[in-house]
Amino acid sequence: MGSTSKKGLKGRLLTSVFSVVTITMVLILVFGLSLEQNRLQKTEIDRIFYETDALSKRLGQMVYNSNLRSGMIALTNSMQSDPSMLFFTVTDPNNHVLISDRVSLSEDFPEDRVTILNQDPVFTQTLNTGRISKRFSVYLSVLNQDILMGDQLRGKDQERVFDTIWDIVYMDKKVGSLRIGFSRKHLRDTLLFYFWMMLASGILIMAVTMLMIFLVIKRSLLPFERLMADLAGLKDIGHEGSLKKQLDKMSWEENDENLLEAVRLKAALQRIKELFSRNLAQLEAHQDNLEQMVDERTTELNAINIRLKNHLAERKEIETRLVNAQKLESIGTLAGGIAHEFNNLFMAIAGYAALIQRRSEPGHPNHDKAEKIRDLVANGSESIKQLLGFARSGKYSPMALNLNEVIKANMMVMKHSRKDMEIDTRLESKISSVYADRAQMNHVIMNLFLNASEAMPGGGTLTIETRNVEIKNRQIGIEKAVSGPFVMFSFKDSGHGMAQDVVERVFDPFFTTKEMGVGTGMGLASVYGIIDNHKGFITAESTPGSGSEFCVFLPAISHE
Repeated sequence: MGSTSKKGLKGRLLTSVFSVVTITMVLILVFGLSLEQNRLQKTEIDRIFYETDALSKRLGQMVYNSNLRSGMIALTNSMQSDPSMLFFTVTDPNNHVLISDRVSLSEDFPEDRVTILNQDPVFTQTLNTGRISKRFSVYLSVLNQDILMGDQLRGKDQERVFDTIWDIVYMDKKVGSLRIGFSRKHLRDTLLFYFWMMLASGILIMAVTMLMIFLVIKRSLLPFERLMADLAGLKDIGHEGSLKKQLDKMSWEENDENLLEAVRLKAALQRIKELFSRNLAQLEAHQDNLEQMVDERTTELNAINIRLKNHLAERKEIETRLVNAQKLESIGTLAGGIAHEFNNLFMAIAGYAALIQRRSEPGHPNHDKAEKIRDLVANGSESIKQLLGFARSGKYSPMALNLNEVIKANMMVMKHSRKDMEIDTRLESKISSVYADRAQMNHVIMNLFLNASEAMPGGGTLTIETRNVEIKNRQIGIEKAVSGPFVMFSFKDSGHGMAQDVVERVFDPFFTTKEMGVGTGMGLASVYGIIDNHKGFITAESTPGSGSEFCVFLPAISHE
């Protein structure tokens, strides 16, 4: 029985190791083949790209001048020199066939020798050749019939091929499309060669590894095998004498390296028995109050669970704010670059418009059109100013401001613009001053007012509140936290509210829920940029059907 257990242990060890090594080798083989397939496919597509690019450039002038015979000769020569080329077709912009390797193909006989498997190309690239872009796409297609060139079979039915399509451009005009099919046979043969090489190498490495592991396991289990053989011999007491005589024949010296592990195992089992005997009484004593201990531990775990849930909820909220801050910061950087580029374009357009006005008499149509261009440029510049405000690139003239006074100065405009809307102000009397640009604060207040007004088209209540607040280590961005005295002012409306996905994007540039042509989506984005540039932050909370509230926090500089 001992021998059976020994063989079972060794067998299980070898089986487990063999499984692990086999799975590892299979994973390495699959991963290596995947990498090699991607590399070979990229190399093949690069070769096809440069070959077909040269053909499309040569065909441009030929198709433009209707020199289809020269185009047919060029494509036929390429097909004869490249064994992987299976077919070619040239069509005009109306998809009528101009040139094809199949004589019977015409505008009334569509290309039916191949079917595209997936409309998403495996590779695509767009080249700028002037005022028009030139697109190159590679699709994975399947042949619907055998492809022959003379007596030579180039492609088999149901074979997968690379189906390439080029836009033919000449004189900044698309004059047609070039479609060429390429065989993937060389790619498959090369990949199959690598597969057999890697498989053979893997089998050899696995065989050597398993042999080494087998020798290590056999040597490691040798002391236990001797110990089990000695113990198994105690069963056959019979004619060999008493049990004591057999034990005397066994050599159990601790200096014997082959039995050292077995001796340690026996000593460990003896210690376990002694420990069990000593602790049995304690286990019986604990049996009576076990339920009480379980209840106390359960109560403690419930309290820990509640604290953990609160911590996870707080962490999730912080992570959400960090992600939004990072997103808005990235968009702000992009928006700043775009705004500067458009400013340069607007300056150039305005300069040319002024030059047209100087060179044309008043009342001339060109003079009026140039004036219209300058008006449009001026409107565009206003949008760029808002975009620069969001990107924190605007010009500011900060000073000590009392936000109560700024809000009161805008109250007249707000009340006259929406007489059907009730405005409830709750301004703290001893509000602290902030260091800010007055014009930009007016812009912020009016944008928040307009946002609340549009949320209540049928009237409602707008609550404007100011308050001194103390903030302690609040995370508002990536590796950015604020603490200290702040001045908060908020705009809370009783409008229709916003869904959570809208709240998460409400400060994105050009994001708007209005109809096309109504609003630019830059109002709240510019507010976010202005407040962030003043080292403050803004929050938005909303519930559908219950209104929205925007809270602006600016660092306080003094208490009055």
